[in-house]
Amino acid sequence: MINVSNICYTYPDSHEAIREVSFSVQQGECIGIIGANGAGKSTLLKLLVGLYMPQSGHIVIDNMHMSKQTLRHIRRIVGFTFQQADDQLFMPTVYDDVAFALRNKGMNENEVEQRVINALTLVGAIHVKDRPPYRLSEGEKRLVTLATVLAMEPKILLMDEPTAALDPRARRTLIHLVQSLSHTKIITTHDLDFVLECCERTIVLANGTIAYDGPTETVLTNEPFLHEHHLELPLMLQGKK
Repeated sequence: MINVSNICYTYPDSHEAIREVSFSVQQGECIGIIGANGAGKSTLLKLLVGLYMPQSGHIVIDNMHMSKQTLRHIRRIVGFTFQQADDQLFMPTVYDDVAFALRNKGMNENEVEQRVINALTLVGAIHVKDRPPYRLSEGEKRLVTLATVLAMEPKILLMDEPTAALDPRARRTLIHLVQSLSHTKIITTHDLDFVLECCERTIVLANGTIAYDGPTETVLTNEPFLHEHHLELPLMLQGKK
């Protein structure tokens, strides 16, 4: 479904964010991408959705090589939730936010309504559909941003720090939702307990390169390796020795 081969990306200030990164993702996988601040996690997600273009190497999604010519189609397949929910919520009501991209596609209003209702119901946020986004809690905002993506019916979900700023109850709601979705999912996060619960495979980034790619449990129980990469054992594993 996704094939990333030797991609590199350097920011205009000459900071090399991604260096010779390669990996493949099969349909239905849920992959956690972890690493210290500045490791390249968010940059990698933005490359996968075409917000940035690699300066070398290539990305193939659903048998299409990513290029300026294929971006429009790839973005129909790939849904992306930003680290800051407010970056995706800008309309007068939640309903209008979820409907925004659908209307931009020229979809008729009956289908728009059906998709909006279905997406908000799926994420458990139908009760806020008429509220302005600024009146939502952080947890509600996170669910609504996910609904805006799910309404487009993508095959692949990219999520950047989805549990950031969530209280325990909202975080648990999101975990259950992510576990229930059958989409191919790639998730960057500092929440290693979330990764342990939701992702069967984990990629560790360090200074823009892959330091580990394999089973989640293997890496998240390897305390010396985690410390070497400025990470700690998940809270649920601490003290279990």
